[in-house]
Amino acid sequence: RASLGACAGETMEVYLPGKREPVKRRRSITFKEQVKVQPMEPAKSLAENPESLWFQEDEYEKIKMKTVALIHKVAEDGTLDGKKYCTRGLEKWMTPEATQVKKRQAWDNVLNEQYLQRQEGAFNDEQLALMYKHSTARSQMEASKRASKDAQEVEGYLKSTRRFQRRMSM
Repeated sequence: RASLGACAGETMEVYLPGKREPVKRRRSITFKEQVKVQPMEPAKSLAENPESLWFQEDEYEKIKMKTVALIHKVAEDGTLDGKKYCTRGLEKWMTPEATQVKKRQAWDNVLNEQYLQRQEGAFNDEQLALMYKHSTARSQMEASKRASKDAQEVEGYLKSTRRFQRRMSM
């Protein structure tokens, strides 16, 4: 058993701003005692030319240039001339101003709460966490919606792939 900051079962004393007495915290992690090791084939032995297994710098630059061009051309919904392009994962680049506004609003809320606590000579880490949680609730909801949509798309893809494989195996 291993632990961080304290031995198993022990507590740490943490001095927080606005508190005269330390707060006791217990944090520990554990590791499984039995380890299962699986031998892995080195990637370099998988191909005659190991560099061909990874993108090279010039390939990354091409990908980046094409992605930036796509972001500048498509609408927010990922369409261009009636054709739909996959912009999954590019949301923060497609609307960078909105992303920055959300981030700064969350920071402002937390920093304002921290300022008010200091003015009162108090420190409440739970309240700070709650302020951040409320500030990011919309982002969490949007991420959940995207995850659900992704799951539906994957399910549709898997169904069509399975149908295709069944037809091919007959």
